Amino acid sequence: MSTYADRGPKSLRGTTHVAEKLEKTIEAGDYYHALQMYKTLYARYTAQNKQNELRQTLLRGASLLLAAGEVNAGTELALLFVDNLSKAKEYPKQEYISALLEVFRHYKADNDPAKRQFIQAACKWSATPENNKQGDVALHTAFAANYHAAKEYELAQKHYLRGSDTAGFAKMVQEWAIDSIEVREDHLICRVVLLYLCFSDLKSANSFFLHAKAALQQSTPLLSFAEFLLQTVERDALPLFQLLREKFDIYLSQDPSFDSYLDHIAYVFYGVKKVDSNSGFGGMINNLLKSFME
Repeated sequence: MSTYADRGPKSLRGTTHVAEKLEKTIEAGDYYHALQMYKTLYARYTAQNKQNELRQTLLRGASLLLAAGEVNAGTELALLFVDNLSKAKEYPKQEYISALLEVFRHYKADNDPAKRQFIQAACKWSATPENNKQGDVALHTAFAANYHAAKEYELAQKHYLRGSDTAGFAKMVQEWAIDSIEVREDHLICRVVLLYLCFSDLKSANSFFLHAKAALQQSTPLLSFAEFLLQTVERDALPLFQLLREKFDIYLSQDPSFDSYLDHIAYVFYGVKKVDSNSGFGGMINNLLKSFME
C-alpha cells in the first residue's frame, strides 16, 4: 500500500535526482546537510505553492531522519508538516492521519522531548468539534501504545483516555500496579473509570472495566464501587448515586481526587452543581482534568 509520501509524479523514493541525492546524503551519515537540503526544498516549494511536493518532501525527510536515529532533525521536519497543515486549515482527514502515524512509527518507545513536541502538535492540529477538541482517536491510540511500551504510564494514560484501545489500557494498568509500590491496581482501575465518566464516556468506561476486571482474581471495595457506579449512571438515579458515595466513603476518601471526580460526574450525568468557593463551579476539577489532557 502506498503512503501519502509516495504520491504524485515527484515521489520522493529516488525517482528524481534531488531525492536520490538527499537519500545518499543520509545514508552517508551527513545528517546536518541532509536537513538543510530538506529545509531548502521546503522553502522553495512554499514559495512556488507546490503543496503536494512540499508535504511529500517533509514526510519522507522526517521518516528517513527518524529511522536513522536523528530524532531532533526528523522532528523538525515533522513539525513543519503539521504546521503546514495547520496554516492551510486542512481538516484531519484519513490520509493526513495515516501520514502522521507513518512518521510516528519511527519514534522509539521513550520519553524524548522532541517526540513529545511532535505529539502535542499533532494532537492540537487534529482537535475538532467532532472529537470534542481532544484530538484524533487513532493518533492517541498510537501515542498511548508507544508510551506504554516505554513504561511511561502517566503519559500513556493521558492518551489511552482519548484513544480506543481499552484492552491495552487495562493491560497497562495491570503492569503499572506491578511496577509501582505506591499504587494498587484496584485504585488505578477505579480512577480510570471515574476519569472516563468525567469525560462522559460511559461506553469506554464499561469496556475498560470489563477488561480490567477479567484479569483480577478477587474483588475489592473500590472495584465493587466502580461496578455499581457504572450501573447507576446508566439510569436516572441520583438518590442511588448519592447513597453509593455515602456507603463507600471510607474507601473513596483514600484518594482526595475521587471526591472531586464524583462531583463532576454528578454534574455530567445528573446536572448537580457544586460551587468551588475559590474559583466557582468546576474550577478545581476542570484544572485537574485539563492536566490529564495536556
